[in-house]
Amino acid sequence: MTSRSDPLEHKRCAELLSALASPDRLGIVRLLVTGETNVRQITDTLGIAPLSVSHNLNALKQSHLIEARKDGRFVYYCL
Repeated sequence: MTSRSDPLEHKRCAELLSALASPDRLGIVRLLVTGETNVRQITDTLGIAPLSVSHNLNALKQSHLIEARKDGRFVYYCL
């Protein structure tokens, strides 16, 4: 019996769903749909503490849902 490739990539889907399983992370992703933004803008818009925003951004980066770009002293995030 030959093994077939999983077209749904269950492991990857589970990783993505886990990364999105937080209301704060979903809010961040919804905000990033509108364009690139930084931690301060996310904090101001969503009312999430900066430390929590950073933690959630790291989780989203680890799952490769978002990318970061440094510009001077600011880091900008996008989908």
